[in-house]
Amino acid sequence: MTRRAAAPLEERDWEEFLGRSLSRRVRVVYGRSRTTPLQARRPRAASGEDASERVDWLVRLHAMFQTAPPAVREAVADVLRGGRHARGSRVLLESWISAALTVHPPPPVRESELRTRGRHHDLGAIARGLLAGELRDDFGPHRPPPRLTWGRTGARAPRRGLRLGSYDAELALVRVHPALDQPAVPDWFVRYVLFHELLHAVHPPVRTAKGRWIRHGEAFRRRERAYPGLERALAWERRHIDALVRSARTGKDLPVGSRASRTARRLVQHVLFPA
Repeated sequence: MTRRAAAPLEERDWEEFLGRSLSRRVRVVYGRSRTTPLQARRPRAASGEDASERVDWLVRLHAMFQTAPPAVREAVADVLRGGRHARGSRVLLESWISAALTVHPPPPVRESELRTRGRHHDLGAIARGLLAGELRDDFGPHRPPPRLTWGRTGARAPRRGLRLGSYDAELALVRVHPALDQPAVPDWFVRYVLFHELLHAVHPPVRTAKGRWIRHGEAFRRRERAYPGLERALAWERRHIDALVRSARTGKDLPVGSRASRTARRLVQHVLFPA
């Protein structure tokens, strides 16, 4: 008799399992990050947030975790519970992830799928300005610039944070969140986000001997601090992040000229949004 393969674990299966294991409310989202296939954080409550939507853990798992065996599921719960103290579970997870990555290569991206010209902003034109300016000495025959594209619309909407852009080193691809492709988002802000992600191609993430990934090393941070529009971009981000999250969730553009909440927390992460 042939044994049927177990059905892939859905996000809600992980949420129920981790919720029982940790006695906490957990939200799980599948992603495609190969450098951080398991990410977790405890979110802070947003102002005006419905208590029924609050969670204790936000967990992002690589899609490989759809086929995680029971021992790996228990190890994930143990690591979330014990952190660095869960050494045995961390070793088990690292071994399983290393093996699983070999059979989960990054999905190919066809040129026909790339979209640099958006409704309101042209990533190609913005990138040309950066490559002729701040990044003029960083790319060339020795290091071709990454490909660019707007992320997919209609992806699972964020509830609290928004990843404005990502750089995939294996695919040599920069994605920018489509929530930025609207009239109320200044061209100079999209330029800063694109500069940040292109800078990752110049100073890619490195992994320490202990297995920790460093994405914003000293060289990266030094270059970013030198960006002429940095303070203005970060100030705009702080003022408008709540409105951008709502826009990404509802699909409605920000009113042009509106002023978003000044108390918005800086929840933006510039890497690995679910494109």
